[in-house]
Amino acid sequence: MNKGKVILICLNYFQVGGVETFVYNQILSLKRKGYTVVVLAKDGIYTDKFKQTGAICVEFEFENKIYYDYEKIEQFISILKKYKVSEVYNNSFQSMNVVMPACLITNTPYVAYTHMSESVIEDEYKFFEEHYETYEDNIKLFYKYADKIIAITPKTKEFIERKFNISDKNKVIYMRNSISIADFKPKSKVKRINDILIISRLEELQYKSVLDGINLYKELYKDNNEMTLTIAGDGNAKEKLEEYVKRERINNVKFLGSISNVKEVMEKCDAVIGVGRCILEAIAMKRLAIISGYTGIRDILSKENFDIELNDNFGGKHLEEKEVRDISKKIKKLDEKLISEIIEYNYERAKKELDIDNNIYIIDKENYKYDIDTSDILMEMIKINSTIGKLAEYRFNKMENDWKDHLKYKEWMEEKENNNIKEIKELKDKIDNYERTISFRVIRKIKRIVRKGKINE
Repeated sequence: MNKGKVILICLNYFQVGGVETFVYNQILSLKRKGYTVVVLAKDGIYTDKFKQTGAICVEFEFENKIYYDYEKIEQFISILKKYKVSEVYNNSFQSMNVVMPACLITNTPYVAYTHMSESVIEDEYKFFEEHYETYEDNIKLFYKYADKIIAITPKTKEFIERKFNISDKNKVIYMRNSISIADFKPKSKVKRINDILIISRLEELQYKSVLDGINLYKELYKDNNEMTLTIAGDGNAKEKLEEYVKRERINNVKFLGSISNVKEVMEKCDAVIGVGRCILEAIAMKRLAIISGYTGIRDILSKENFDIELNDNFGGKHLEEKEVRDISKKIKKLDEKLISEIIEYNYERAKKELDIDNNIYIIDKENYKYDIDTSDILMEMIKINSTIGKLAEYRFNKMENDWKDHLKYKEWMEEKENNNIKEIKELKDKIDNYERTISFRVIRKIKRIVRKGKINE
């Protein structure tokens, strides 16, 4: 047992998502091993669920910032000291500017988890580098002082080593995205595919793959009008998907929105369509798993493609996108025996290779001490601070120039306005003179007519 060791886990939100589900399963395993677990995250739909694991849940908001937030670092240090934290697991880009300095100051080792698969990792890093000016330097420093960097696929490991010039091959560890098999206890056995569940974020990025899942159900429903489709998830494309279902008159479809009771919902279905951890959960619940990919439906997970998907975190990138009707034909051919064979094969592989109890990294070092060159880290910090200073200077100069331009424009406008007022006055005077001249002429003409007796008085 490890009653004396306290592990702190950093997370963005107690919310529905792949990273959050991984951390939840990680906590279950750590608690079984006897560790005390503290989790820092912003409150969300999963808060109560996390508390039920026995973990100490602390409300803490990590934010995307280009600088080291002194107040946040102070708060983090006080938490490390309060709970006598032995090591920190970081699962968030937003938290690295707080975690690294706080851990260096308190001599607390930390592990950097990278949850992205080959399918999305390059775009993710690119996004942060383009939107946060000091990100590239910060992440290099963050990785440099991490005890280990955990990558969930071999390709992710290779990408990190290459991008950040990490020559130490023991620095980045490939550790599969795992699940707490012991906590999944399916009560029913799948005999036929009657009830389908789609789990996904309902955003524009996932729209095509979710739409394919709906159309797959639509195709299967033609031969079995007792089928049902449940869609769990939320996002900006939800309304569009609901409209599609209504417009196409697809029956027996239910949108649940975001859910926290995944196991209970899966218990009521026969097949699950999704990617990543959704597929892991489907395997653990002994359901038929259908990989949807990120751009369209891929295939039924089975003996033929398990190894390919195992190394891509079940993201579907290395599987050929298939037509909905082809997947439909494969499902229609499945009898109870074939369904059982596929499900049991997937389950046994996951139990052997993806059980989180066998896939947790613990820092096995007593009296941990950072091997730090003070001048080196000082220069790195100065470099980052210099970037922030130059950025602030650029923005200040731009603001100052914009203000000067504004004053020039204001002066020009005032001059223009004065000229306009002058022109308007001159025009008004001309009109008044003209009106007076016309009036005088009319009156004089009327008097002449009267004198001549052409108008009776």
